[in-house]
Formats: sequence, C-alpha cells, structure tokens
Amino acid sequence: MLNWTKEVRIISREGYLVIPAFTRRLLNIEKGDALAFYVDENKIILKRYNPSHGGCGFCGNVEDLINIKNKQVCQNCLQIIKKN
Repeated sequence: MLNWTKEVRIISREGYLVIPAFTRRLLNIEKGDALAFYVDENKIILKRYNPSHGGCGFCGNVEDLINIKNKQVCQNCLQIIKKN
C-alpha cells in the first residue's frame, strides 16, 4: 500500500533529489545511510541497502527483503523456513 506524504520535490539541475525530513524521520533514515534504487514500471522504489548483504542471505534475491536479527531474508525463503 502506498502512502503519499503530500510532499513533492524537484530534481535539481545537478540531478539531486532531497528526501523530505518528515519522510526520513518516519522511516528512520539518517545521514550516511545507503539506499538502493529499484524501478518497477513507472515507479522508483528506494530500499535500505546493506553492503554486507547484496540480498537474501539464503538465495541472494534483492526484492521483498525483511530484516531478521540483522540478516536479510526474502519472503520466499521465509515461507520455506516456516514450512520446515
């Protein structure tokens, strides 16, 4: 589900895009945090990037990740784990 924060930002001449302070606080994004860019049709999706894990610790998938005890796990692997 998408939640619009009712904030719009213009991309600067240099190509910079500022994430509004309200959004950063809401998602606990701090200066220096790494974010990965994904494209889904006409949407840009930003997700936290953990350089020590390129994706799921089991299969390497980079989509639908959740953090369990500081380890990235995709939804598919989580379902497999739950079944076993």
